[in-house]
Amino acid sequence: MNPLPTFTFVASLFVPEAEYIRPYWIADEGNYVRDGLFNPNAFDPQSPNARRHGKHFKLSSSGDDLHPDPFDLDNLLFLNKQKVLEFLEQLEEAAVRAKREGKKVVAIISTGGTLTMSRDEHGVLVPKMNPQQLVDAAGSGISNDYIPVGMELMRLDSSQYEYAYGGDLTIVKSFIWSQASGVLKDVLIGFETPHGTDTNTESGTNVMAQLGPNIPFNDGFVSAQRTLEHKPNDIGTNIYLTTVLLELMTRKRFNTLFISGGGSSGGALNPAWSVKVSDTKARTFQSVYGPAYADTEDFLVSGISTGFQDQYRKSMSFGTEDRFLPFIIDGYKSVVQIGAEVARNPQIVHDTIVSAAEKCRGIVGILLTTFGAFTDNNKNLSVVKRLKEQYDLLLFASSPFAQGTAHDYESAKRIQDELGGIITRMSPHAASTTVTMANRIWPGDKAKIREFATERDFVGMQAPLPDTDKAGLQFSEIKHVGAPAELFQRKPV
Repeated sequence: MNPLPTFTFVASLFVPEAEYIRPYWIADEGNYVRDGLFNPNAFDPQSPNARRHGKHFKLSSSGDDLHPDPFDLDNLLFLNKQKVLEFLEQLEEAAVRAKREGKKVVAIISTGGTLTMSRDEHGVLVPKMNPQQLVDAAGSGISNDYIPVGMELMRLDSSQYEYAYGGDLTIVKSFIWSQASGVLKDVLIGFETPHGTDTNTESGTNVMAQLGPNIPFNDGFVSAQRTLEHKPNDIGTNIYLTTVLLELMTRKRFNTLFISGGGSSGGALNPAWSVKVSDTKARTFQSVYGPAYADTEDFLVSGISTGFQDQYRKSMSFGTEDRFLPFIIDGYKSVVQIGAEVARNPQIVHDTIVSAAEKCRGIVGILLTTFGAFTDNNKNLSVVKRLKEQYDLLLFASSPFAQGTAHDYESAKRIQDELGGIITRMSPHAASTTVTMANRIWPGDKAKIREFATERDFVGMQAPLPDTDKAGLQFSEIKHVGAPAELFQRKPV
């Protein structure tokens, strides 16, 4: 057998300008903002012009890599900072009025999706509605108790989502909160983010990670299944219930990012624990990896579920660091994802991993989404085993369903014992975000990345999976909760 070649890990997210060649799939010569209009087809997350231009900082753990200051509007890639300053001014004006009238303020930042769509001249559904139209759809239930203030981040079909878009969302929300007056903070129930259903769980998970564990406000990513042009539709109900959930969770001092959408049978769900289950039913999402934060099917009779937080506070130390310091994740994800399939040709698995390892910057691992019991075809596992060793990659395995701690099937044991695979307690989208974030903090440091993915619950990624030996959900202990010390040791540059 020929000796295995060696490869050098490339940590930097961006291709140097002197080396950059625009891929054929990037449109309009990479000019992703032209005449004030954003074109997602022209955005390459690893091109030189995808770098943010505001203040940056370094971490002791990531060498010379630069990380964008999340409170600096000059780091926005897709949005004019003047628009954000005007949004803050409108929020402050609304806060004064809300204080006078005994109401609350809700900040709406629209990203597109079905909620904002209507048909163009060709009959194609495109996002083109503004946030105020969404508020109007919710009717007097909003206007009687809340003063909504809306801003449009972008008009985007959620299928076009990139991590960097979540970066802009993170910057806007972080800046608004950091600059908000005491009056505004007192009456603001949080941010409401209209978003498409198809990628809401992954987008919400990614932004939740970027905002970090010490988020000082609530953020509801709300979706709908039908447009305003359809009669009936679920837009008004979803907007109203998400707004009510924001206020309820804020009153409970339960600060988090959640996804919502499901008409009167929806709720507030942890995006990392959730999957989309229907493209037609009002109940769009299901929390399959853990309990919902709140369930509106019983009209919130049971209130907000705090079991996850309560159990973890009892068994683990949160540490003393509680500053709100978001961390921007740009570029592409750091794993090559392979899904288990019946009759899948192993050559496809081989070619996919080889191409990722040799041609894609920053790849540190393989993320295998197995069949339900953490199993996969042994021929494909043989491919994974060889290429994992050849390219010195980590191997993570994630199930499409919540699983307990027993993984006794032959191929599941093979993944762990022979392949050195890491069986995660995370959904595939939570695992990919977690590994990518770890690789930004400790570029290429596989021991640290493995530890981050297995021994730390950064921001609710580790689901309380069911234990096969006990009844009900078990909150297995994780050694560390919250952000690692490295994220707080920021050196401005």
